Amino acid sequence: MCPPDGEVRRGTPGWRLKTFLRPLIAASDLQRERTRLAAAQADIAELEAARKRGELLPADEVQRADEAVFSAIRDAFLALPAALADQLCEVAAAEAAAGIDRVLRERIEEVLVDAFEMEFEDEEE
Repeated sequence: MCPPDGEVRRGTPGWRLKTFLRPLIAASDLQRERTRLAAAQADIAELEAARKRGELLPADEVQRADEAVFSAIRDAFLALPAALADQLCEVAAAEAAAGIDRVLRERIEEVLVDAFEMEFEDEEE
């Protein structure tokens, strides 16, 4: 019988059950941790193999390349007003708004194509 207050006391069925199951629960927890460890080790081995095959890049290299790309794109867009000022004045006098739109679109497309085709030197070479 269990005590009326719900407490598990020595010699009660609840105590016996808890005492009997404690080693089984501990073994189950240990097995779960071993399984988790094995899975983590397998993940690490897969990542290392992928890195050796050249399928992964170090995060700092990717970040530097991203910064270089976005910096180049930003600089190209910021240079547009100075680069196009004279041409836009000429177009504005001759063709009005449609001409300005055309010139801007052409130059923006050039900037984007240049950014897409941008190549970076591999630091390991």
